[in-house]
Amino acid sequence: MNRRIIAAAFAYGSLLLVVAAINAGCSLKKQSPSKLRYLVEAKRPGEPASASAQATLRVRNLQIAAPFEGRGFVYRNSEQNYETDFYHEFLVAPQSMLTDQVRRWLAASGRFRAVLDPASKLDATHSLEGNVTALYADFRNKDAPKAVLEMHFLLVSDQSASPQIAFQKDYRKEASAENRSPEALVKAWSSAFAEILTDLDRSLAGASIQ
Repeated sequence: MNRRIIAAAFAYGSLLLVVAAINAGCSLKKQSPSKLRYLVEAKRPGEPASASAQATLRVRNLQIAAPFEGRGFVYRNSEQNYETDFYHEFLVAPQSMLTDQVRRWLAASGRFRAVLDPASKLDATHSLEGNVTALYADFRNKDAPKAVLEMHFLLVSDQSASPQIAFQKDYRKEASAENRSPEALVKAWSSAFAEILTDLDRSLAGASIQ
């Protein structure tokens, strides 16, 4: 009789342990934080301008440096240390996110008769190529976080059998963030991006585009 009681108690205790483990697993699963996604946006101020030139521009897909091509935010903590945030990321890959907005910005500038995306089958008189060489949050000074964006643009004239470089320049902007939160960083990145596109717009205005 004692053996039966002991066996039953052991079985009941084992069952309780299994149930507790399942409940703990469910609890941990519920508490696991979900990913949050953000979009860097650069909106050109004012109304879109009417095209004042006959040139047609194709904006090719930007090339993103390998350390920054993923969707996860990248933080620079020291001269050599970088880390990627698994839970805070861009809504889409930086290549698509930034390329589309460069095209929209220049289309609204009125400097070209048309601004085409990379998939367009229409012919273009010029092509704009770009590289993103830095896209990270600089936390080296913990009291003064910054959003860093560095880009290189190259304008190519496609009007002859041998394409010619019409213009090229590097742009780098460091925008101060109010704090280290993802929202503050995205706001700062958007500000830096808008500054770069404003400078690019001015540079193209001074370039010889026929």
